[in-house]
Amino acid sequence: MRLNKYWPDAQIYVFEPEPSMFNQLEKTVEGNSKIKAYQLALSDKAGILEFHKSSGGSDASSSLLKPKEHLSAHPTVYFDDVIKVNVANLDNWCKESNIATIDFMWLDMQGNEINVLKSCPTILSKTCAVYTEVSLIETYEGVVLYPEFKQFMEKNGFKVFIEYLPWKDMGNVLFIRQELI
Repeated sequence: MRLNKYWPDAQIYVFEPEPSMFNQLEKTVEGNSKIKAYQLALSDKAGILEFHKSSGGSDASSSLLKPKEHLSAHPTVYFDDVIKVNVANLDNWCKESNIATIDFMWLDMQGNEINVLKSCPTILSKTCAVYTEVSLIETYEGVVLYPEFKQFMEKNGFKVFIEYLPWKDMGNVLFIRQELI
């Protein structure tokens, strides 16, 4: 809703696979034609995958990836439930939805961000900015750590614009397409 407040003419697409969170999202954006919500997770493939649902100290740590060091870094967060969720590949989804460019992509996928970006070279090459969560430790199994993530983004024409790494496990980085800086 904040993005819509600052950019009221922008078309915003939101993806949330977890059913109760998606229901809250739908209620929040109801009646706003500029925000479209989809009950999907983005991943490197399409289909149905297991989703590790978080609870306790945070219901915002759920991930397609199995938790690893997140368990010790955040001992009050639990992952007792595994549910099945629909997943989509972003390149395919954009093609099917007739989306040719993305001005601003915001990814908070608990370690799965790099898998999504690696699997969508077409739309990534036509994206201006990516604001993303990055991992500093192996919070989830197989997660790519920030130095490798940054190198991937640089190879794809992006440069760090803002780096916010206040926690020992994760942080957020704004990457801007090199020619726009």
